[in-house]
Amino acid sequence: RSSDLGKELHRKLLERAKTKRNWLEEWWLNTAYLDVRMPSQINVNFGGPAPYLEHYWPAKEGTQLERGSIAVWHTLQFWDMLRKERLAVHKARNAPLDMDQFRMLFSTCKIPGITRDSLINYFRTEREGDSPSHLVLMCRGRVFTFDAVHEGAI
Repeated sequence: RSSDLGKELHRKLLERAKTKRNWLEEWWLNTAYLDVRMPSQINVNFGGPAPYLEHYWPAKEGTQLERGSIAVWHTLQFWDMLRKERLAVHKARNAPLDMDQFRMLFSTCKIPGITRDSLINYFRTEREGDSPSHLVLMCRGRVFTFDAVHEGAI
């Protein structure tokens, strides 16, 4: 019977929740991201912490540098709030959401595997220690890197 199956599934999820910080996170990460066998940059990674400029500033030839600079500035502000642990708790209705995945937006590398990829993350809050703070830019086949933090400030 479906009601018995539902009760059994619910019981198993409650058991899993006793041993996991988030009972869904591992399954979601594997199924929706690490097991996907197509390029993730264009098929999975479609957002970030910057404002979506196209909603109020339509793309126009000659504005790439300015638009890119604004996106980087907003991204660095978000990075700084995470580093300093000053990001307000996000909620759905009045229930707090798990915000741990925000750390994965920065200093994270996806390592290809045969059937499942893996992740390495170097982001740290100030309390946890040093964290990479450099940016990598690519333009016309050239790669540029620079540190976004100078004397403790962005």
